[in-house]
Amino acid sequence: MLEFDAAPFIIAGLDPAKLPGNFYFIFSKERPLLIVGTKLGTEQLQYNSEATPLASYKQIVKLKRGSIGYHGQMDHYGINLGNGNMFEWAKNLKTNDKDIVFVLDPAPFIAAGLDPARIEGWAFAKVTVDDANGKPVQVDKILKPFDLK
Repeated sequence: MLEFDAAPFIIAGLDPAKLPGNFYFIFSKERPLLIVGTKLGTEQLQYNSEATPLASYKQIVKLKRGSIGYHGQMDHYGINLGNGNMFEWAKNLKTNDKDIVFVLDPAPFIAAGLDPARIEGWAFAKVTVDDANGKPVQVDKILKPFDLK
């Protein structure tokens, strides 16, 4: 799951009530949140100690290896969160200017009133990905890159 601040999306025209059922919207006075993702299966993640991001990733690799891919154009690894949404991280943090990236399919957001060009802190861009036959195609994505340096 990706969890992020909904305020920039709402300011850019999003009506959360118009999002499809596979989106979670949590609103509180302190902070409205959007959560997108998927269940990778019915298996429970099992930890020997603390449930850290690294321990969770190891469990995902063990249980759902097919949900992890490589985006050659960006030199990123990623976890497919379904419906065109992904969490990606750089293969090499020293040479990549985007260490991690939240990747969203803009279609359901646009259908719910969002003007993707107006989301503060996010980029609306064409991204080259491989289609089902391995051929590169351009698709629209909403991106939130992070540079950890």
